[in-house]
Amino acid sequence: MTKRAAAIALVLTGCTWMLAGCSDVTKPASPTPTPSSSSPSAQPTPEARPAPLPEPVRNPYQGGAERAWSVELADRPSSVVYDRQSGTLVAALAAARGTQLHAFSVASSGRTLPTWTYEIPDGAELIAMDASSGSVFVSVGLGTDGAGSGAAGAGSGASREEPTVGAAPGSSAAPGSSAAPGTEPSDLIVLSARSGAEELRWSRAHVLDTEVPRLVGAYDSGAGIARLGRDSVLAAVIDAGGDAVKDKRLFTADGEVTIGADIIDTGIPARSGTTFITFPQLSEVSGDECWSVTDGIVCVDAGQVVEYDERGNLRRATALSARSAGSLYHVQGMDPDVTAGELASALAETGEGDHATAVLAAGRWLTDIPAGAELLERGAPFALVGKGIVNLATGEALTDDGLAGEGRSADMFFEWDGSALHYLRPLG
Repeated sequence: MTKRAAAIALVLTGCTWMLAGCSDVTKPASPTPTPSSSSPSAQPTPEARPAPLPEPVRNPYQGGAERAWSVELADRPSSVVYDRQSGTLVAALAAARGTQLHAFSVASSGRTLPTWTYEIPDGAELIAMDASSGSVFVSVGLGTDGAGSGAAGAGSGASREEPTVGAAPGSSAAPGSSAAPGTEPSDLIVLSARSGAEELRWSRAHVLDTEVPRLVGAYDSGAGIARLGRDSVLAAVIDAGGDAVKDKRLFTADGEVTIGADIIDTGIPARSGTTFITFPQLSEVSGDECWSVTDGIVCVDAGQVVEYDERGNLRRATALSARSAGSLYHVQGMDPDVTAGELASALAETGEGDHATAVLAAGRWLTDIPAGAELLERGAPFALVGKGIVNLATGEALTDDGLAGEGRSADMFFEWDGSALHYLRPLG
């Protein structure tokens, strides 16, 4: 044996001895095989399902509300408006003789302070009120006996058998007013929202003019008014001083003005139905019924639903069947942001039941309306039922004692607790 072979034999002998001495060392465990999807014993892990998304809401109050800032008042107000430019809340309260307006400044922090009080002259009653661009517009009237109609004349609404909305035909009395339905306007007053100073009293500025205009609404450009004369109907937008920004006059010997949301029915016969004028554009259309909405005008006219743009230019017309919603329903309310296309499409749908008062809420017609409900023309799906504000779609009350703002404040709800009026901040 050579020296090299002997060395190799010695190394192999040493390795054999080392392996024998380590035979009791624990070997690492083999990895456990992962069950495959093809294995008959494998069970798939259930995947967590995502939570269902909440149904979209068109009115933020559908998500509920919470109390925000408040103002103290001696009694429950009959009407409330809020001027966003000046941050002023104005509440109308019945007084011993007539109506008083109480104003409060509302800071961004929610702090409120009383700023001014105004007593409506001559014991007149409030017909309608609105506010915009730093001004408060107030329409007042006297009863048929020449005196204020008083709180008793307005009634509580509890005895009504049918839902009501807006003004009665030929009247300017609005929901929340202290005047009896049918009260003719005796004055139009414009007040500074910040100070309460009179900027206009129509009866003083137009001493020889016995035709007092009716308030349609407040807009960025001024107040929309409608005046029924002996031979014409005048529609106009006026500034705080009473000067016309724009106007339209239609001559007639037989007009009868009915005020709706940003629209008036002049009562003047047209090719079909009557002539309507929208505000603040003063566009002229005709039909059996017409509505002014966010981006146009919709009319039901001679068996068709007709859609116009804001200036009264025709977009499209769709024939209505005898069972369509436009043929069956008397539409008294809708979403505040409803579009002309959406309303026209809903009116062309097949309706249910017989001729009924209806409210359009998120594309769905609501016809099961409680007796005595005071419908909100642009506040669907809510209505005033008794003293409460009720969601007509669910039957749930947002508050048991509440008020809706008037005019441009219609998107604001309030709650009365017996001594203070709380603004309800929507949670939707």
